[in-house]
Amino acid sequence: MATVLVLSDYHGKFPLLVALNRHATPAHSKKPFSVEKLDQDIVGVKTEDVDGTWLGINRQGIFATSTGNEAQSTHQNLLKKMLELSAIKDIIELISKEEVNDKTDTINLVFGDSNGVFVASSHYFGGFFLRKLPQGLTIVKDNFPTLNDGSLTHIHQTLDMSEKNSDWIKYYSFLKSILRDKNISGSSFGYNSIASSILAYDKDGVKRFKFLNKMGKPARFKDHIDLYKEMKKNAG
Repeated sequence: MATVLVLSDYHGKFPLLVALNRHATPAHSKKPFSVEKLDQDIVGVKTEDVDGTWLGINRQGIFATSTGNEAQSTHQNLLKKMLELSAIKDIIELISKEEVNDKTDTINLVFGDSNGVFVASSHYFGGFFLRKLPQGLTIVKDNFPTLNDGSLTHIHQTLDMSEKNSDWIKYYSFLKSILRDKNISGSSFGYNSIASSILAYDKDGVKRFKFLNKMGKPARFKDHIDLYKEMKKNAG
């Protein structure tokens, strides 16, 4: 499970910011994971027992993540298949052909780049419903679209009052504080936040790939942008 914050054309210096927490119950929070080069064109979070990812970025600067049942590996494999494609239109075509086997669990595939972000939400009939997110702040949870969710109102208000042209260090610290909020961290509904990520895009593309493994030591954010740049250089 996850909570994903998408800030599109929200900050003056960063046309796209994505901040997310990955949640798990205590019984499912023991799986090791790390950020690695998944293949020639993808850097992402790798779990030991799944040949896929629940967060990644490809050489073209397209990111993909998801919310949903963490016990399911099928949509982690789907995310990797999405990132193997070089264009958003091709990813949309791929999703349009996918079937959802477990119709009781809502899956949201969140993907895009600084030109636009999309959410594909599973529905009871076995496919996905696609929508492009508007400019501004969108919070994607397992029950997305979250209508009349009062617990998230103050998150919107806090972000709306933030300094929209601050430098990276200041806004990065601010986003970290938002991710610690109990309604975003998962603690308000009986889960542990096992990892956090912050992606930042500037006018030239992917600028930061921050990842915090809360099950690791030391428990701190690490920037994997150098690994991403190395992947792009070698792939090019």
